[in-house]
Amino acid sequence: IYADYCNGSIWSVAYNGTTVSNFVNRTAELHPTGGHSINNPTSFGQDANGELYICDLGGGEVYRIDALCPTPTNYCVGAINSTGGGSTMGFTGSGSMSANNLQLFAFGNPPNVNGQFLYGQGTAQVPVYNGFRCYASNLHRLPVIQTDSFGDAQWAFDVNAPPAVILPGSTWNFQFFYRDQGVGAGANTSDALSVPFCVH
Repeated sequence: IYADYCNGSIWSVAYNGTTVSNFVNRTAELHPTGGHSINNPTSFGQDANGELYICDLGGGEVYRIDALCPTPTNYCVGAINSTGGGSTMGFTGSGSMSANNLQLFAFGNPPNVNGQFLYGQGTAQVPVYNGFRCYASNLHRLPVIQTDSFGDAQWAFDVNAPPAVILPGSTWNFQFFYRDQGVGAGANTSDALSVPFCVH
C-alpha cells in the first residue's frame, strides 16, 4: 500500500516477490467517516496484531484500516405458505454504517398482505404461527408495510434511526413476518438474514 502526500491519494498493489500487479486506487474506499479526511498521508504502520495504520500530517490523525463488512448470510427456515413455497430474505448494500445502504427484501410472500420486518440478536429456530422465530433476543419491529402484487416486500434500513442502537461490530438478524389468511394460524415468517455491521 502506498500514497501521494500532495494529493492524498492511496493505492494498493499485489507483489509476488518478482512482479507487481493489480493496481487499485483505494482513496474513496479508505475515506474516513465523521467529516474527517486524509489530506497528507505521510506513512503507514503496523501494530503487533498485524493491523495497518495511516498517518495524516494534514489533520494530525492516525487511522486504522479496517476490513470491509462481512457479507450478510441467510439461515433458519422459511416455512411453506399459501403460495406453495416459502418466504426468503434478500438484500442489497451491506452492513457498512458509513455507507448506510442496506436494503432488505422478502420474496415469496402472498401478494398484497400486511407484514413487517423484525430484527433481533442471537439466533434461534422456534415455532411461531405457521413458521419459525429466527432471532433469540432484543426484538425490534419496523413499520407495517404491504407486499406488492408479486408478494415481494422491501425496506431501506437506516442504521441511524431508532428503535435499536446499531453499533459497529454487532450482528443483527432480520426476518419478515406476514399475514397469510386462511392457512393454519393465519401468519407466517421468512427465513432470516444475519447482518454484521461495521464502520466502513
